[in-house]
Amino acid sequence: MDTYLHVLRKAAFILLSTLLLSSCLTSAVNISSTPPFAAQTPAPGKALLYVFYAKYWQENIREYELQLLVDDEIIGTIGTSDYYLLELWPGDYDIAVELLPYTALGKHRQGGEMATKGISIDAGEINLLGMGYVDASSNPLNFYTAWPFKAGALEGRTLTRQVPHTETAQAIKTYGGQWQGPARELLAHGEGTLRLPNGMTYQGRMERGDYTTDGVLIYPDGKRYKGEYSSYFGKPEGKGLLTDADGNVVFAGTFYDGKPYEKGVSSRNGQLHYEDYGRYGTKQETDPATLAEQSITNQDKRRLASISKEAEPFNAEVSRYQRMQRDAREEFEEKEASYPSQCTCAFKLCLESNPSDESLEERRARKKAQSRRDAACREWRATGGTYAERKAQLDRELANISGNLADALAQLKQAEQRDAAVRKQKAAALARTRAARTAELEQKIRQQQRDNLEEQRLACQGKETYCSCYAFRPPSQTSGSLTCTQ
Repeated sequence: MDTYLHVLRKAAFILLSTLLLSSCLTSAVNISSTPPFAAQTPAPGKALLYVFYAKYWQENIREYELQLLVDDEIIGTIGTSDYYLLELWPGDYDIAVELLPYTALGKHRQGGEMATKGISIDAGEINLLGMGYVDASSNPLNFYTAWPFKAGALEGRTLTRQVPHTETAQAIKTYGGQWQGPARELLAHGEGTLRLPNGMTYQGRMERGDYTTDGVLIYPDGKRYKGEYSSYFGKPEGKGLLTDADGNVVFAGTFYDGKPYEKGVSSRNGQLHYEDYGRYGTKQETDPATLAEQSITNQDKRRLASISKEAEPFNAEVSRYQRMQRDAREEFEEKEASYPSQCTCAFKLCLESNPSDESLEERRARKKAQSRRDAACREWRATGGTYAERKAQLDRELANISGNLADALAQLKQAEQRDAAVRKQKAAALARTRAARTAELEQKIRQQQRDNLEEQRLACQGKETYCSCYAFRPPSQTSGSLTCTQ
């Protein structure tokens, strides 16, 4: 039996060797008949990575197929006779393959084994990456180390698909948006585009996940911001420039929490304008005529309110009598409510016999409580009299207060009439001078704004490339680049 098995193994080995030799000859014919391979040139700012499946000798009798992934995104399946061309932004990537279900020696296998390799690639590079089974005895799926591109490694293979950078770009989440561009250490780094959930777009250079002054933030309505940003929240903060869709300067100056901050400059149709957004990013009124009108109106109100105070003491006297009326009623009601409920029978209780089971201490306590009730009743009756008498006394007191209140109200009315006459006379005098006072104040406000603009212009001399100084650039220089260096 052992001799028989030995013969069968030898026959199987001869058959296997024949199949392998036949496969190698066939491959040699295919390679020789394939045109010479030529590598492509990367697009500006991009890199190329050729990925192929390096066939192991035992795979002549196995039917392996791998699934290619880039940063967990499925690219497609790859076999031993084809390859993929991946266009990449410069940056760090995880290239992975997963073994799909296969058949070996007539038996179906589940697959699922994976291998991952991290790579770092720079702009302009052309790299080659192979994967496969490097040791079939232990069955490890692995990658060959990436090496400089060698065209001969892909001779005889077919390009399955050329994958653009939009599919291979890392899913870098920056400020909650999707970054399309190079990356370093899983942070957006380099030239690219960031699309934010709120509809805003950032275009330009990022440094390790942060905006830079080399980029521009574009708002959904077409406004564009260029300048400094906060490090943590990605909002405009510091010196910067905000322009509208037509290129007019909306605000040039300081920004805070994403909004213009306090005083700055705008420019429309070549004309400079003073701007003020306050400390909370709310645009303040800056039109001199409107500001002068509002200020004069408030001034006149304060002057008229302080002209005459003759009615004030009478008003206080009216309030005092009204308070006396209220206090008299409340005091009467409080006394009536505090009258002891046992007064009507307090003396009767004195004649009651003592309970037979009452102790000496209890009898003494009861007599003390009874004495207190009796004293309270006698005191109250001596001073209060009957309810009708007490109510009559209250009515007389209220009538006296009402008389005094009526006199105070009459005096108050006369004082108010005198105050109104004085205010009317003063209002007429203010109205006669209102136009002149408004015009004078308007001129002062205009001069203040001109002085402020001149102060900012002088501070921007020699710094016309600064974002916050853009509005002061001569028309002949507005097309030049901005350094946004503050």
